[in-house]
Amino acid sequence: MMEKGKERLRISVSRLLGKGKETSGVEAGAPFWVGPSGGRGLTVGGAWQWAAPVRKGPVRGGADGLTGAGSGLREEEKWVQSPEAVSRALRGDSGLVFKLQNYPFAAFSPPQAPGMMVPRLLLRAWPRGPAVGPGAPSRPLSAGSGPGQYLQHSIVPTMHYQDSLPRLPIPKLEDTIRRYLSAQKPLLDDDQFRKTEQFCKSFENGIGKELHEQLVAQDKQNKHTSYISGPWFDMYLSARDSVVLNFNPFMAFNPDPKSEYNDQLTRATNMTVSAIRFLKTLRAGLLEPEVFHLNPAKSDTDTFKRLIRFVPSSLSWYGAYLVNAYPLDMSQYFRLFNSTRLPKPSRDELFTDDKARHLLVLRKGNFYIFDVLDQDGNIVSPSEIQAHLKYILSDSSPAAEFPLAYLTSENRDIWAELRQKLMSSGNEESLRKVDSGCVLPLPR
Repeated sequence: MMEKGKERLRISVSRLLGKGKETSGVEAGAPFWVGPSGGRGLTVGGAWQWAAPVRKGPVRGGADGLTGAGSGLREEEKWVQSPEAVSRALRGDSGLVFKLQNYPFAAFSPPQAPGMMVPRLLLRAWPRGPAVGPGAPSRPLSAGSGPGQYLQHSIVPTMHYQDSLPRLPIPKLEDTIRRYLSAQKPLLDDDQFRKTEQFCKSFENGIGKELHEQLVAQDKQNKHTSYISGPWFDMYLSARDSVVLNFNPFMAFNPDPKSEYNDQLTRATNMTVSAIRFLKTLRAGLLEPEVFHLNPAKSDTDTFKRLIRFVPSSLSWYGAYLVNAYPLDMSQYFRLFNSTRLPKPSRDELFTDDKARHLLVLRKGNFYIFDVLDQDGNIVSPSEIQAHLKYILSDSSPAAEFPLAYLTSENRDIWAELRQKLMSSGNEESLRKVDSGCVLPLPR
C-alpha cells in the first residue's frame, strides 16, 4: 500500500549549552544556516539562509504503519529553504509524529566571535502512516465515543462535593502557642523553657496578635480555599532545590499477573490507553468522587448516590456526612495530565494545557510526540498507539549526547536561566509541546 509522501524534517541543535559557553541567541524565525560538517556544523560567509533537509517521495507503509519498508525513507535528501514546512510541523498541522533530540548538527548565527553557538532543539517529524494489515482500515483514528472511552460513568458528578467541602479552620493563637510549648518542653532544660515561655507570651500580646488578625481577615476574603493553601504553594514553588527526590513523586508497578502482558510494548500500550481513559473520564465529570466511607453499607450504595446527586453542591458534603461518609478534596486532579512546573526566577509557575491531545514519550534522552486523542476528543485506536510505541522502541537513533531532560534536575534558578535562553533561540513552540504533553518514559 502506498500513500502520498510527507516531509521529514530535521532542525539542528547546537551543543546545548554543553560546555557552559555563552550563547548569542537568535530570535524565533531569524535566518540561520544549517549544514553538515563532520557532525559539527558549518559556518558560511555571505548570505545566511534558513535551510532544513527535507525528504520527499512516496512512502511505503510497513507492518507497523510507520517506518516505511522497515528501514525508513531512502529518497534523495535535499537542502531546501523550508520555513513554512518547519512552521507547519511546529503547529502540528502536518499530521506528523514529532521527535525532539540532540542531533549532530550545529546552528550558527551570522558571523560572530569564535565559539559562540546558538542553542536550538532538533525537531524530527516522522511519517504518521496507517495501521496496515489484512482487512485493516486505512487509518483507524478513534475507538468512538462508546464505553471503551471511559473508565467509569458515575451518576454523581466528579466535583459534586467540591463547593461544600469544609475549610481548614484557623486555630486560636493561644492554642497554637500552648501546643508549641508542649512540643518544646521535652527538648529544653528548665531555664531555656522559661525563656521560651516569656518569648511566647510577648509574641501573643504583641505582634502575634496583629498577625493573627491579619490572617483571619485574609481567610474571610478567600472562602474558596483554606488559609494554608497560599503559603503552601509559595513554599513549594519558591524552593530552589532540585525537584529530583526533594519534591517529585514516582511510581513503581508490580508485574502483571498475566505474563503475556508484561512485554514492554504491550504494557506501555495498555498503560497509555488506561491513562487516557482516566483523563477523559475525569474531564467529562464521570469519575466517581473521592469519598472516605466509614459506613460503606449505607454511603457506598447506588441508592445513596441516586439521592445525593440531587442535593445542591453547596450542601452535598453535609449530606454525605450524615451517613458517615467524607468526600475528599479533588481540586488538584486537573493537574494530573498535560501539566508541568515551569522554572522561573525566584518562584516557579504551574502550567496546564487541557486542550493538548498528544503524548510525550522519553527514550534514550530523546523526546517523541504523537496524538492520543483525535480532533473530536476521542481516544485513537489502541493499535495505532501500539504502532507509534513500536516505532519508537525500534528507532536506532543513538542516545542524546546532551539530553535536555538533565537540565530539569538543576537548581531551579539555573534551569530557569537556561530555559529562557532556549526559548529566545527559537525553541518556544517545541518546549510548549514538551510542557503540555502527557508523559510516558520508556527504558533504554
